[in-house]
Amino acid sequence: MRFLVNNFKKYYEQQLIEAKMLNSNNAYKCIIELSKIVQDAGFNLYIIGGAVRDELLGLTPQDYDLTTDMPANDFLKLLDNGKIVERKDKTLVIGTFKGEEFETSCGLDIIQQLLQGDLTINSMAKNVLTNEIIDPTNGQNDLNSKILRYTDYSLKEVNSGIGNLKMGRLLRFIAQYHWNIDRATIDAFKTCVKLKQKAHKPIWILKKVKEKIKQLPYKDAAVNFGLNSDIPKDVFRGIL
Repeated sequence: MRFLVNNFKKYYEQQLIEAKMLNSNNAYKCIIELSKIVQDAGFNLYIIGGAVRDELLGLTPQDYDLTTDMPANDFLKLLDNGKIVERKDKTLVIGTFKGEEFETSCGLDIIQQLLQGDLTINSMAKNVLTNEIIDPTNGQNDLNSKILRYTDYSLKEVNSGIGNLKMGRLLRFIAQYHWNIDRATIDAFKTCVKLKQKAHKPIWILKKVKEKIKQLPYKDAAVNFGLNSDIPKDVFRGIL
């Protein structure tokens, strides 16, 4: 009976993997088609962030974030349906194209957007029509060397003590990869913790980031890094 259950579990997991690959391939085809339309209008569309990182690691991305220099109102007209969402730092268009849902940052300069990323390995973009990788923070080098490094923009932010989001992101990728961490990144992380404690400001990790860390293979390494940086143990409640 156990043999049958295990076989069914393996079969079910394989079906999920194949389904994700099929959906990913269809999404990629949609991005190529959408990119051609955007290019014909005189603009560019890029895959950005984690999907580029995963492709360079030889993995199949589970989803794609996009960015374009096309104004949001114009881009929205290209989709089957969608909406414009104004964020503090960017304008997003969330909608579907040929049945695939995408979240697209609009009207931004691609280099400036990448320079403001969290980690260098997440700060790359790809033009699917030319296969050009845009990499102003040398993320490919860090990917090949298996190094986690804040971008200069993130270093400045974290060193100033306003880095809860960026701190959580670093912990999330320690939990995923357990790679070497750049010295300046470690120092900035610890500085941020000290500044927050001195100012009696809370240190927190987003609930969705905690949930992600909890599922990752090196969660203990992430927690230990945080504890060794003097983050209070109760911050990791829900992970431990």
